[in-house]
Formats: sequence, structure tokens, C-alpha cells
Amino acid sequence: MTDAADDPFDRALAALLAPLAEAILARGLPLPAVTEALKSALVAAALRADGETASDSRVSLRTGIHRKDVKRLRTAEAPKPTSLGAAAMAASHWAVGPGWQDASGAPRVLSRAEFDAMLRETRADMAPGTVLALLEEQGTVEALEGGGLRLAARALVPKAGTPEQVAAYAATLAPHLAAATHNLTAPPGTPRHYDRALRYSHLSAAALAELEALARARAQAALEDLDSRARALQDREGAARGHFVFGAYILPRPGPEERTEEDGT
Repeated sequence: MTDAADDPFDRALAALLAPLAEAILARGLPLPAVTEALKSALVAAALRADGETASDSRVSLRTGIHRKDVKRLRTAEAPKPTSLGAAAMAASHWAVGPGWQDASGAPRVLSRAEFDAMLRETRADMAPGTVLALLEEQGTVEALEGGGLRLAARALVPKAGTPEQVAAYAATLAPHLAAATHNLTAPPGTPRHYDRALRYSHLSAAALAELEALARARAQAALEDLDSRARALQDREGAARGHFVFGAYILPRPGPEERTEEDGT
């Protein structure tokens, strides 16, 4: 264990929490709700580390959370799954899954019965009507005048401010942070997850635009390629329980505008 007084994680934590703090403020979440979420996460982490049979006293000692709160939090009902994952799988399968495109490779217009059949192929554990309603609400699927359904976007991108966007925020960030945390905390000799980022500075606005366009195209191609292969490898009988996550993010940050002699420099 690193001495807490000298642990560089103290300083890193402030940087890690900064974007979360922005989201917390933007969503108007009060401090008690933030504290409750942190307590719940700490209790869950302690139980993963020491086992579900660890006593309340042991968890309290590990986390600094009062025993009565530990008892309450460890028996709290787990959040219910959302239809976001099923909707994302439906859009992806419709876009690239075998048999759901026309001769040109574009996603076919489907009848409602065909949509239900396509969704069953994804093994999504959600009612087709629920998934379709979400896709239509988010603008990913368009209902045509003849009763057909058209895929308007090749991926589900939730609208800003919706519960689906919040769910996507968590589903995207949590696995990345989990992979990085494993790399930080795993004992020596333990295999590390792949976690790399490219960073460059001193770039003009034009250079940022070029790099962003290139990165978007390459990342999308990689996502679609892996999507097709993962679908082919999926156990259609449902016996396999392994999970795989691959993600990409791009963050261009324009610098402050250069001042000229006319500005007084």
C-alpha cells in the first residue's frame, strides 16, 4: 500500500473527478445524491474485493462508511436494465447483419414482422415494441407511410438530455474506467488491458479538423469490422457468458486564439 500522504492518486483523483463534477452540476444533482452514489460504489467494491460474505463491520472498516449504511446499501435493489443496449444492437444488426441489407448494401426497409425477426437474431432480452419505440423516439428508425420501417441512422446516438443519453454515458465510460483501474491496481505479472491514447499539441484549427475527420472514419471502420466479427462469434445458444467491449473517443481542443499586433501584443 502507498502511504496516503504521498499517494499521487490523491492528485489524480481531482483530475478524474473534474469532468464528472461538470456533469453533476449540469444535471443539477444535489450533494447528498452524489454522496449516496459514492457510498454505494465503495460498498460494492469492498464486497468484490472481500467476497459477498464479508461482514458489515469488515466493509465498514474498509470503506469508512457507517455499518448501518453498509447494511442498507448491500441489500439495495439493483437498478433495472434499460432498453438502450437492445436498441443499439438492433440498429447495428440492421445495418451490417447478414440478410438485412439490399443489393447495394444499404439497410432494407422492414415490415414490423421483419423487424421483430431481426431483433430476435440479436438475442436482446427486450420486447420488440419497447425497442422499436425507443429507436423511433431517438430518430434512429423512421416509420414510413406504407407501414414500413426505415433505418435512418446506422447507430443509436441518443438525443441530448434524455435518459437514454445518460445510460449511454455510463455504458461508455464505465468499461473504459474499469479497464484502466485494472491496469492501475492489478498485481505485478497480471495481464493488462489494452488502453492507449494519442496526444498532440501545437495544432492549428485546420489540423484539428483534418485529424478529427480521419480519426472518425478510422474508428467507425474498426467498430463496424469488429461488430461483424463479434456477431459471427456469438454463441447463439446462449451458453457462453463472456463480455467484450471496444470503444473509441476523440477530443479535439482548439487552443486560445493567437493575438496579433493589432490586439496590442
